[in-house]
Amino acid sequence: MMKNLNNYILPHILLLMILSLGCGQVISGSQDSSSFRVIGYYLGPKHEVENFEYQKLTHIIFCFTQLDGNKIALEDSLQEETLRLLVDQKKKYPHLKVLVALGGWSGCQTCSSVFSSETDRQVFAKSVKEFLIKYDLDGFDLDWESPVMGGKYGHGKPEDKTNFTSLIKSLRQELPPPYELSFDANSFPEYVQNSIDWPEVMPHVDFVNLMTYGLPNDKRAHTGHHTALYSSPFQKESVASGVELLDSLKVPMNKIVIGAGFMASW
Repeated sequence: MMKNLNNYILPHILLLMILSLGCGQVISGSQDSSSFRVIGYYLGPKHEVENFEYQKLTHIIFCFTQLDGNKIALEDSLQEETLRLLVDQKKKYPHLKVLVALGGWSGCQTCSSVFSSETDRQVFAKSVKEFLIKYDLDGFDLDWESPVMGGKYGHGKPEDKTNFTSLIKSLRQELPPPYELSFDANSFPEYVQNSIDWPEVMPHVDFVNLMTYGLPNDKRAHTGHHTALYSSPFQKESVASGVELLDSLKVPMNKIVIGAGFMASW
């Protein structure tokens, strides 16, 4: 689902908490808190950076970097200034991890072609590492929308699924812990089954961000809750249906972050 939002911060809530409550379980105080994530995507201007309560987040992800040939790049100097201000928030909030995302609904037009080459994947991964070092960042979020299915410009092809896996592996090789590596994914069956090789990808990432704030799958002439927690006879797509589908594929629950839409969508 497209991430093309006017809102500046899009919070995410860790799925593990939702599942535990849904199963009638209680999260104990002794549970490892390192897997609990509350993530925001920053899509706003420079002058708004200071206006948010970052103590409520564990991660903030800057949107968006782009491809310049086969390397990661910022759009302009204003974007660079915004990113540096966002990173500066770590001085005030030492717990905060700052990542950058590449892509988005309209920002991955050349992803399919560039990432089809092993050489280009390796060059890109090395450029990401250099980028993270340069800006003192904590990790990278891959928002390729979408392998196989394509995005705004219809740039998908069948081999994207395999190339996505190879790209993730190249990124992880260049970005070992403590760098964090994540990607964004849709939750509807067509995407889950065709775009990602989950058993091959998930061991190499720290978490996956489900785009469950853009339901119901951009269907024409169909309305519904854009971030429904549960399914209904009228709307089958929901957070629960997406999570259950990933659970059936043995995706680790503590690596799934659900997207909660705190904005209007139409």
